[in-house]
Amino acid sequence: MSMPPDLREEVIALVRERLPRGAKLVLLSLTGSRAFGWAAPNFDYDVHGIYVKRGWWDYMHLGKPPFDINIFELEHLIKLDVPYRHGETILNFLNPFYVDPHFPIEEVIQLLTKDFFPPQNILHQIRWFEDTRSPRAALHAYRMLILPMYIFVKGKVEMNMFKAMEELGLELEGPELCKELYTAPYTGGRRASLSEDEYEMVRAEIWDLYKKYESAEGPAWDEGRWLSLKARLIRTYYTA
Repeated sequence: MSMPPDLREEVIALVRERLPRGAKLVLLSLTGSRAFGWAAPNFDYDVHGIYVKRGWWDYMHLGKPPFDINIFELEHLIKLDVPYRHGETILNFLNPFYVDPHFPIEEVIQLLTKDFFPPQNILHQIRWFEDTRSPRAALHAYRMLILPMYIFVKGKVEMNMFKAMEELGLELEGPELCKELYTAPYTGGRRASLSEDEYEMVRAEIWDLYKKYESAEGPAWDEGRWLSLKARLIRTYYTA
């Protein structure tokens, strides 16, 4: 699900109003349940973004219904997210509805390797699902497996998990079931939890998918590409 044009303009205006003088808005991206494909009509719009302003805050949060906005200073990407392989944080930037024409978003996508989506993070999410049996936890477990696999296979980003599944040829029953149950309290559904048989089916699907993820080949890390991109970002946004 995309963001309507009038809401996009409203978000851009809200962020620009709150940035200090001399700051530059670089990117705003729709993420969360609306981007992933499992939002109910009354869910909020999760927006992540990047701005440039050294000497100000590293991070800014703005909650104003229907928006939940989190934006980061560019050095967060340069000094933390790429060096420390914060794949989830970077992925949230990669569904932009506003992007500065000088920001090389396609080159950022090409940086992503399996190191950015380590097994321990995925296993933590799977264990959370097993502990809670929550449809929402299951949806995020599916997402954390499917979206990186899509990047490795296609070389591009698709944030809608259901579209990514279709393009990858993954025939899974659990995601639609979990979406229906997760949104049931907001759409008048009668049931919001997995039955025992449904839980076992979803659990089996997720573990089978994890095995596919383990065996999937991702691109190799290219240090030279990163150093070149890093130098260009600094030159473009911080050199007067």
